[in-house]
Amino acid sequence: MEKILSRPFGLGIGNRQMPNYLLNCFILFIPVLLCNALWYNKLPPPYQPPRWNKIPKALDIAENVFRFLVFLLPLNMKIELKTQNQSVGLFLYLLGLVVYGSSWIIQIFHTKIAWSTYPVFAMAPAFTTIIWLLGVYFIGENTFIGIPYIHLAYFLIILAFVVLHTYHAFLIVKKENEKERADNRGKV
Repeated sequence: MEKILSRPFGLGIGNRQMPNYLLNCFILFIPVLLCNALWYNKLPPPYQPPRWNKIPKALDIAENVFRFLVFLLPLNMKIELKTQNQSVGLFLYLLGLVVYGSSWIIQIFHTKIAWSTYPVFAMAPAFTTIIWLLGVYFIGENTFIGIPYIHLAYFLIILAFVVLHTYHAFLIVKKENEKERADNRGKV
């Protein structure tokens, strides 16, 4: 009985233990997904579906393909903290969570500042993802299934996703600021 309990889910052959596939880097996405689920409805109107979804179809498809890959590949990445790179990854991940969460708080509680005074704040939830995603990248430097260049591919996928996501946010901010300027001209 002791041998069974010492192995993940009692799986293993002889003295060889099977890897615990549940300890993959997708776990690191759970706090982000919870934040998104809890705060999404509190975001200002430009981030709600009627306005947020008004982007070119090609951008929408590309962004969602890369989003899917950003979420899928960590299922093959082991959570380990054995190397200096993985420790750096943990630091980036935790820092990224704080920065990303703060960018949402600015959107929710300081909407006018975010959209009018400093439009870069309005795009912060999109571009700050790079910090915690790089953390995931560094933590997950080892994979369960050895696929050549998968780690480099994940890095490039992260970059592509963040660029597309940020461009999406830029288009929304630009539209909102143009709408606000037009509304202000109408009031004068």
